[in-house]
Amino acid sequence: MAEVNRGLGIWVQVRLVMWLRWRLFRNGLRKSTAKMNFIMTVITETIWGLLAIASGIGLMFAGYFLADGHKTGILTIIVWGFSFFWQFIPVITAQFAPDFDISGLLRFPLRFPVFFALSVSYGLADPIALACVYWHICLGIGIGIARPDLAGWVVLVLGASILMNLLFNRMIFTWLDRLLAKRRTREIMVVVFTLFIIGIQFSQFLLRQEGTRIAGTLTRWMPVLTMLPPGRVAAGLTAAFEGHSSEAFIAAGGVLLYAVAFAGLYTIRLRAKYRGEDLGESAAPSTRKPVRVRAAAAPAPVPAAPAGGIHFLSAPVAAILAKDIRYFYRNTAMLMNLIIPLILIVFFRVSTMNIASKGAPHASIFAGDFGYPVAMFYVFLLTSQLCQNSLAYEGRGIERLFLSPISFRDVMLAKNIFQGALIAVEALFVLAIILLMGPPPKLDIMLATWAGLPLVAIINFIAGNWLSIQFPRKFEFGVRRQNAAGMTVLISMGILLGTMAIIAISSALTIWLAGLWLLPIVLLAMSAAMVAVYRLALGATSHQAFLKQDALLEQLGK
Repeated sequence: MAEVNRGLGIWVQVRLVMWLRWRLFRNGLRKSTAKMNFIMTVITETIWGLLAIASGIGLMFAGYFLADGHKTGILTIIVWGFSFFWQFIPVITAQFAPDFDISGLLRFPLRFPVFFALSVSYGLADPIALACVYWHICLGIGIGIARPDLAGWVVLVLGASILMNLLFNRMIFTWLDRLLAKRRTREIMVVVFTLFIIGIQFSQFLLRQEGTRIAGTLTRWMPVLTMLPPGRVAAGLTAAFEGHSSEAFIAAGGVLLYAVAFAGLYTIRLRAKYRGEDLGESAAPSTRKPVRVRAAAAPAPVPAAPAGGIHFLSAPVAAILAKDIRYFYRNTAMLMNLIIPLILIVFFRVSTMNIASKGAPHASIFAGDFGYPVAMFYVFLLTSQLCQNSLAYEGRGIERLFLSPISFRDVMLAKNIFQGALIAVEALFVLAIILLMGPPPKLDIMLATWAGLPLVAIINFIAGNWLSIQFPRKFEFGVRRQNAAGMTVLISMGILLGTMAIIAISSALTIWLAGLWLLPIVLLAMSAAMVAVYRLALGATSHQAFLKQDALLEQLGK
């Protein structure tokens, strides 16, 4: 291997690795699930590409008019927007990023410069990064058309900005992986990140009261913001517009110095990976304690009750249910996913009540009687994600489910009971929030909401069980790589929209023909009919799991 490594140049090795990755990708498309996920990825990224292209055209016109009118303040905002979008949007939504571990490249006999070049170029595989590069180019084209004499400065400054943002993005994600190596740190980061998102939602109330003071504070801190990398980019373009070549050159050099610093920090982490650093959470070595031999005691009687003290369920179902409950209260991310909707409902409730108090049209509808069903739809939209990938947290434990003398029907039934209990608890909490923050909704609307909730839940259980087996995806206890499979997202959204359409049509016909009083009865009848369909679909899950056994073990047990 060393002789082969020494005889090949950097670009030859890069081309060989890219060719091998392409062959692995093509061979992976032989599976039906991989083909469907690829179709979903193409659809999603096509939509995203069209939006990016349209935004780039707008930035081209913006660059033309900004350069012609010397409106550098707006140009500064645009440059900061580039950096914010490139750095923070991938952290918030790692939806489009390819799920590929850079350390997997170490299976090839690569030298460190090649490994560095591949890992940096991997940052451009993110569609968000490609869009930001495209936006830089469009902005530069617009400025170049308006001021052809500044073409060289635009290429220098915006090129330095692209390099700086690319290296900063790679550095952030590499150090973030190191920071999230421990589960406790990941849980703390989830809580901090969640509180940050919630704080953004409530920031408008602070801006209304302290907007003038905050604006004055930002004005005083403006010189500091100018020294940051996006501020240096804007300063370089501004100096070029005004004809100050030395200032533009100094600003571009400052951006390149930031890029060198980010590259150095990135190299530290990358070299540690190259030398075989393992960030796993294996148990620390400990000294073996001497085992004391004690007299054998009489065996304790085995209780006949099912696991967890759940007496009304069979033993396998009760055992799986007890395990999922323990998973739930020990998983900070799942707890926060259920608390966040309640906090956001408080925010939306306060906002709509403030708008309704000012006499805005139709605002009182969402703050009054229809606030409860709208809030429940929002909550269900978030909590239903648990149903789409019920086996996500099983991990390697999926092997024990196949080895145990239980049927997959009992496994999915236990998970559906747990998911239904969470939805019911969320519904009660939402009702309590509605009652505490305003007048209660009408009784018939409340009954109709409760009657429609089982119907929506059962339909999602049926679809979720099928999706969990057909398109499994392992979830990790971290912030990143928590997305379901692409086809799971597409199908689940279609099912949810279809379910809402059925309920809307049924509600409209019932209210038109008989009145609102009959709607709860109609929805309960539809729920009862759907229970029969659920029982048939649940009985087929064991056969489906047997057919997809290899895929489940491969996706969840790796």
